[in-house]
Amino acid sequence: MPGTSLAVQSLEVNSTSAIIDHQLLQHNYQLNGSTNILNRILETLISFENTLIITPAKGILRKGFFLARIFAALIRIMPFKTFLFEVKDGLVTQASCLTCRILTTILKSTIYSTDLLAFTTQMVCSIFRIQTYEVCSGVVASFKDTLHFIRFNSVLSSSEMCGIFIGLNCASEITNNLNWTIPLPKRQQINQNFQTSLDRPHMLVAHFTDVHLDPFYAPGSRTDCEEPVCCRSQANLMSNLPTFSGVWGDYRKCDTPLSTVNNAIEQISRHNLSYALWTGDIPPHDIWRYTRESNVINIEKLAHILKTNFKIPVLPAVGNHEAVPINSKEISFAPPEIDESLSNSWLYEKLAFEFFPKWLARRSYDTFRRSGNYMVRMKQGFRLISLNTNYCLRLNPWILYKTIDPGDQLNFLATELLNAEKSGDKVHIIGHVPPDHRECTQPWLLNFIRIIQRFKDTILAQFYGHTHRDEFRVLYSPDEPSETIGFELIAPSITSYSGTNTAYRIYKVDQAATIIDYETFVFNLTKTYLGEMPHWISEYKAFSLFNQKQISAKILHDFLQKLERNDTLYDFYH
Repeated sequence: MPGTSLAVQSLEVNSTSAIIDHQLLQHNYQLNGSTNILNRILETLISFENTLIITPAKGILRKGFFLARIFAALIRIMPFKTFLFEVKDGLVTQASCLTCRILTTILKSTIYSTDLLAFTTQMVCSIFRIQTYEVCSGVVASFKDTLHFIRFNSVLSSSEMCGIFIGLNCASEITNNLNWTIPLPKRQQINQNFQTSLDRPHMLVAHFTDVHLDPFYAPGSRTDCEEPVCCRSQANLMSNLPTFSGVWGDYRKCDTPLSTVNNAIEQISRHNLSYALWTGDIPPHDIWRYTRESNVINIEKLAHILKTNFKIPVLPAVGNHEAVPINSKEISFAPPEIDESLSNSWLYEKLAFEFFPKWLARRSYDTFRRSGNYMVRMKQGFRLISLNTNYCLRLNPWILYKTIDPGDQLNFLATELLNAEKSGDKVHIIGHVPPDHRECTQPWLLNFIRIIQRFKDTILAQFYGHTHRDEFRVLYSPDEPSETIGFELIAPSITSYSGTNTAYRIYKVDQAATIIDYETFVFNLTKTYLGEMPHWISEYKAFSLFNQKQISAKILHDFLQKLERNDTLYDFYH
């Protein structure tokens, strides 16, 4: 089988073997298996850098060709989509760890300029068709300044970086940067003076998320473009078989028309609501075009729609797509102490301006402006905490700069929960990304679970978005795996981008802040392709599924056990 020339002299890679013939090393390696190849690439990389330190290169071309061949070799052995899939799914393999070590070794090296790294990455991304040239160049350009700062200011070793980015098993040793804990106070004496009147009417609470408003959506446009977002008149076409977008949206790679957002929010406002939860993601998925200015415009569009339709508080959580820059899956959320030119202070200021003067208190405003977190007292005995869970994400590059409680978020959460416990108040938590092992760094997630376990009697429910799916999750004690300590309710998305119908949730909440029931509303997108108005229907009620008078972790756990035993029930819910 013919190989492909990939190294400074040659690097031939096929399914069974590879040869690295490096001029500076003066010898060849015959390798079998992808992990052996990756190990040799790492050795070659380090040897090349050591040689250049001893004998400086005469120009950047030598370094550029070397980097291009290293990146090309990686793509041949570990395709980008495979690597990203393993990272996103929390799969720690020897190949993904070695790939990470190669990339972080390059990132930490001082012999390559940031401009050279950016140029080489963009070139390889385009040549190997990871994305179109426009997408590759846009994403690389948006992240260049962030990565430049992290390269020269992070104290982490390449091993520690991979322990965070991939998982602790990728680190050569577990250091203090990878094994940290938030101190938690002992249980406080609870104030029992306040008694909730349960005979008062239940509250109705709306939950909508992941709007992904696309101001450039064009009904009747092509859905089969090469880029991550289609259904636009200017999209690059991928095939000769035309498929056309609907009037109110499309199940394929298309985000939400302005008309659909207006219709959905108007429909939600018809319920007799006490307040609403919006858990993030306003902009469309055209991440390579993101600018602060474009995201501000989209925030203003949604804020105007909400203010026009709602006379009730709308409580926000920050989504990953609100930030600039953003990569193919995640975001760039810098800790609050970073300079304004690289931080997200502009985003927090804008969201605070649009939401807080109308609906939230000054104390919440000040906290939110710093880090995107806040606490608000909903009524006597009931508080809501909004977490900017984007800080936990493994693919957030700033996690490589400050890995220990970025944004001081977990300390904020523990402090607010302790204050609530002292007052005998109950708490709901909202956020965009539901914390789990696939999304968050392992030490952050472990500390989060510790906090949830410690305050399990104070936290009554958690609400998230991000997945675009109608889900719930049960949290269990790390000390006793059969013990439930909490649950997460994840609302379906307004956008149909991921092959789902546009949807939202309505929760029924009693005066003690317990979730009594919830109902999911959808409309069938297929029936609207020719212009028929959306017909909203109730998809299901939680009560009919669980046959219980309230929602709790134990009830959801029992329901999961039923799903395992009942295929019919599983097929209906899944």
